[in-house]
Amino acid sequence: MLKINRRHNLRDLGGFPVGTDQMIRNGVLYRSGNLGNLSKKDSQKLINAGISLIIDLRTPIEVQENPDVNLPGVTYIYTPFLMDSTVGITHQTGSNPVTIVKKMRHDKQALLNLLPDMEELYLKMVSDSETKKQIGKALSALIDAVLDGKRVLFHCTVGKDRTGVLAALVLSILGVTRTDVLKDYIKTNRSAYTGAVKKGLVIGALTHSFSMGLAAYQLFMAQQRHLIKTMSTIRKKYKTIEQFVTEDLGIENEKLNRFKVLMTVPLIKKK
Repeated sequence: MLKINRRHNLRDLGGFPVGTDQMIRNGVLYRSGNLGNLSKKDSQKLINAGISLIIDLRTPIEVQENPDVNLPGVTYIYTPFLMDSTVGITHQTGSNPVTIVKKMRHDKQALLNLLPDMEELYLKMVSDSETKKQIGKALSALIDAVLDGKRVLFHCTVGKDRTGVLAALVLSILGVTRTDVLKDYIKTNRSAYTGAVKKGLVIGALTHSFSMGLAAYQLFMAQQRHLIKTMSTIRKKYKTIEQFVTEDLGIENEKLNRFKVLMTVPLIKKK
């Protein structure tokens, strides 16, 4: 099992059961937060794990501010899901959220206006034509790499929202149940909790506002309701996630079927 510092929010998408007798193959697909501050030890772990493609879902300004550690033998692909102008006080603003609050702490309404509507943001990812085009590119690159025998890691800044949506799509088309998709999604809070609490306390103190602190805390935690609404919206329009992926994201059925065969193995039952 690949383990690095918890702050990077890395995990293997393998191991989830598919039906009654199959499971997702381990050691092929990984999700994480940004890899800009990887230690030498953790960098070597990724190299040893055989990861040869990293798909970065962050905006250009995020990549510029905190580029991934350059790992030898790894190909990097950049497919930003959201542009800088679409998000408020998150990591896409071009500076630390606490720094923004310090500058604007006397104008609470302006700060509240900066807080993004996360449900709207999630729905945008699966409805906006340009964003769907980027998701299709990332998913296609991921599938092509796996079919070529490569191991893949994809990430955004925290590994929560953009990474969460892509992971949910991948797991869903592979046949993982909604319960397990949500289980994977909420694991982010194991690494996000401490940072979310700190940011919430600092922002609450700077603004002298409990509500601002609470809003900041909630912003930096994975909220199941956002993903539930997003996936339900897809199913209402397309009936299945697979139909959305083939019809709207442009992934060929034949390629998708080969991907599913390759990524599922006999279930290892616990004794």
